[in-house]
Amino acid sequence: MSERMTETERLSEIDRIVDQLSEAETFNKLSAFEPSIKQREFIALGKRYPERAIIAANRSGKSYVCCWEVACHLTGQYRPDWQGRKFSQPVKAWAAGMNALAVRESIQTHLLGPEPFGTGLIPKSALVDGGIRMSRGVGGVVDSARVRHVSGGESTLVFRSYDQTRDAWMGSEVHVMFFDEQPPMDLYIEGYTRTTTCKGICMASFTPLKGAGDVVALFQDDPSPHRAYVNMTLDDAPFLSAEEKARMIASWPAHELEARSRGIPYLGTGKVYQVPESSLEFDYRGLDNMPNFLHHVGAIDFGTQKMGWALGAWDKDTDVLYIVDARVMSGASLFEQVAMIKAAAPFNVPIAFPHDGGGVGDRISMKPVAQLYREQGLDMQGPVQFADKSNSVEAGIQILDQRMRRGGLKVARHLQDFWKEYRSYARDDNGRVKKQNDHVLDAVRYLVMGLKYARTMDAIRDRATRRARSRAGGVAMAKGLMMDGL
Repeated sequence: MSERMTETERLSEIDRIVDQLSEAETFNKLSAFEPSIKQREFIALGKRYPERAIIAANRSGKSYVCCWEVACHLTGQYRPDWQGRKFSQPVKAWAAGMNALAVRESIQTHLLGPEPFGTGLIPKSALVDGGIRMSRGVGGVVDSARVRHVSGGESTLVFRSYDQTRDAWMGSEVHVMFFDEQPPMDLYIEGYTRTTTCKGICMASFTPLKGAGDVVALFQDDPSPHRAYVNMTLDDAPFLSAEEKARMIASWPAHELEARSRGIPYLGTGKVYQVPESSLEFDYRGLDNMPNFLHHVGAIDFGTQKMGWALGAWDKDTDVLYIVDARVMSGASLFEQVAMIKAAAPFNVPIAFPHDGGGVGDRISMKPVAQLYREQGLDMQGPVQFADKSNSVEAGIQILDQRMRRGGLKVARHLQDFWKEYRSYARDDNGRVKKQNDHVLDAVRYLVMGLKYARTMDAIRDRATRRARSRAGGVAMAKGLMMDGL
């Protein structure tokens, strides 16, 4: 503003600027939105992966960021620092929700705003006059909208719902497919298929209150070079105050807390271990940064197709066991498994093994399984069992559960193989444990049963030194006897 302006002119100019800012905030939310770190991570994945999901907490901004990305693709208006997928030409986008009412209250409001439309993420100036077609069903529900693209053409936005027949989902190619909340698997496949011929993208955002269903498992348990997901917790939502988060957490049922606050699939009363993950997690900074007084022990769950491994550091004084390494190896040879273990525990940690380690592992030499690992230099200890010589899975589960509940088990935050199994470990309708995808959990169970074998690093190294000297002495004696014989 010029210094020669009168006071009246200055006030008038300020009012004009305020009006402009207010209009921009009301009618151009697209440019005003600032994604969080996790939201940016999700957007960036779009450049590489045609299928993406945000599996997230309630109120974490999962739906909003997906709607924002849809609006960017429809208009062609991308931020200068955009790291994700871009479309240079107009697109056809489908946005779908549970039912027409849910669509109206969530994604339609995010994208278009309430009536009169134009206050959502799609700028008012980008909505084609007369281009919004209303549905004949629930009042206020939009069927489709035409959107101006920066290239000069027009994009099309179509709303869908999961309660429509599958025929309604069949049609021509779609460049952008967005599912808000968990869709049925058949509709997810139908929607994703619409994007394949035009090399489009498919997005989904949901809080997994329906448990680890087909679509959740597709992203979490079915690795693919074309598919990726981001997990967002309430801690990843900087726009929520600590008071808001605390109020929401206090209002949610305890059995839904992990799903609603952290995006972890809800398994209801069928879940074997009910202790919240947040009570078990700790940040691991490497073996070199752990105190010398900790006692270390590993454990193996043998398997013909998959092998489970766990490494623990035990504080005997407080009886807290820290799981610092845990993983599953699929289709690996004995030599590959041994190499992995030696890399994870280079100080030759004692390794507990279950009763099946005594079974025949080599049909030619008839040597036990554990002996084959022992001959590769691992310090195999066991088989582990209870005082009554039993190997009850249920007894082991109860011991592990009690340790979790009293704070006696901590698991490194980064151990994804452990957390995947922990989230899906459940019982069937008859109360029996479903023995599937439990290799790491079994290894942890054996590790707890084998704590008597745990040693400090110094003790482990001293033991290894004594063994090396003993072997060296034996070799020297054998050579001497051979020389005497000559």
